Amino acid sequence: MEKEPKLPTPQIEAQQVAEAILDAAVKPTHHTKVGMGAKVNTTMANFMPGTADKMSAKQANRQQYDERPRNPDGTLDQPGEATGVSGRTSGTGGRTAK
Repeated sequence: MEKEPKLPTPQIEAQQVAEAILDAAVKPTHHTKVGMGAKVNTTMANFMPGTADKMSAKQANRQQYDERPRNPDGTLDQPGEATGVSGRTSGTGGRTAK
């Protein structure tokens, strides 16, 4: 990328996404849409694909900062900066202490 990437503004509450993930783990489905935006985007893509493509293309510039990349090598082989946690966890997640 020639410009620093920017995360999109959250459209759905983190709790709603987490619940959808848990529901899908318990009762798998072929597709799961979370939030009204996903339903609108899917409907647009199915019934007006050209318009949906044009709308998506307009979002691309909003997902980059107007500056050079801060870490052009990326975070595949090294950790990135901490961004915080939306929820809290407890327990060991199945891990045992060594």
